[in-house]
Amino acid sequence: MQTVSEAKKQFNALISKPETTLISKNGKPAAAVVPYELYQKMYRTWKRQRNAEAIKRAQKALNGESRILSETELRQLMEEAKHGKSGPI
Repeated sequence: MQTVSEAKKQFNALISKPETTLISKNGKPAAAVVPYELYQKMYRTWKRQRNAEAIKRAQKALNGESRILSETELRQLMEEAKHGKSGPI
């Protein structure tokens, strides 16, 4: 783990490393510099999980297993499940 000060001085080297580097602030973990390829994999996994959850919520609403959703809310859930929202990639 590196301090913020160390990370600032070595930023170019940090972003060139093939592994994740943890950065601490005041002795506590504060951030991580992650290789972009790993970030992409993590983001896609998160997005798939979020879309699967949106589908489940929409199915429960359609089956009457949860509170009644407005047409707008249901359409929004279905769009999220179908396309996902654009993200930071």
